[in-house]
Amino acid sequence: MVERLRNAAVLYHKAGQDLGPVKHYILSPPQDWAIELIQTKDGSIELRVRANEILRSNGFLGGCIIFHPFRKFILFNGKWIDEETANNYLRKKIKNLKDPPVKWIWGPHFHIIGWGYLTQSDDFFDQTGGWVYKNLGPRRSVYDTAFYLLTHAGLAYSLSSKSLVDRPILTKRLAFHTVRWLGIASYPKLCVDHTEIVLKYIECPICGDHVFEYESNFVVDLNEFDPYIPVVPPLIGSQ
Repeated sequence: MVERLRNAAVLYHKAGQDLGPVKHYILSPPQDWAIELIQTKDGSIELRVRANEILRSNGFLGGCIIFHPFRKFILFNGKWIDEETANNYLRKKIKNLKDPPVKWIWGPHFHIIGWGYLTQSDDFFDQTGGWVYKNLGPRRSVYDTAFYLLTHAGLAYSLSSKSLVDRPILTKRLAFHTVRWLGIASYPKLCVDHTEIVLKYIECPICGDHVFEYESNFVVDLNEFDPYIPVVPPLIGSQ
C-alpha cells in the first residue's frame, strides 16, 4: 500500500500534477441501512459501489479504501469512547490505559487513504442522503496508518446453508478485497510497467567480504570468545 501510494505521488508529479500530502478520511453511511446491507453479499457490494460513487462525485481524487464493519469502544472515566473518532487528547489517554474494558458494536464505515478535497461536510451530508465524513488530515506515517487500519479490517463472504469451511476453493472466490484502489490510484490508472530487482550485499566489517545468511539453529555464545577479538554477532537463527 505504501509503495503504491508513494509511486503514484511520484508519477503524477512527473506528469505535472502535485497531489500534496496523503490524507486519511473516515466515511460513514447511514447506519441502520448499512447494517442491513452488509448481512448479504449483494448488499455489501451495493454499499461499496455507493461509497465509490460518493467519493468520486465529491472531490476525492484517488487512493485506497478499507472497510470496517464494527467500531471499537473503550471504557474511560465511566464513558464508552469510540477509539477512531476520539480527539487527540482522549486518544493519548486511552493509549495509556492498561487492559481497559472494550466492546465492539456494529458501525459500518470506510477508511480512505489518498488525495482530494471533499465537499464541505454540511453539503456533503445533504447531497449524499445522510453520509458523513471526518477528515483526519495528512499522515505523518502512511505505513503506521495502514498497519493500524488493517489490524481490524472487515472480511466478508457470501454465506450459504453449507459451511464454507468445507469449500475452501469457493470461499476464496467469494471473498471481498480488504484493500481497494480508487480514482487516480486505481488499476486502470496506475499499473506496474517495469520491475527492477536490485541485489545489495552486506559486507563483513572484519574482512570486507560479502556476508551470506543460512538457515540454522546455531547460536553463538559471545562469552566463549576472547574479548579482545572483534566479533560480529550473527542474527538469531542464522549462521
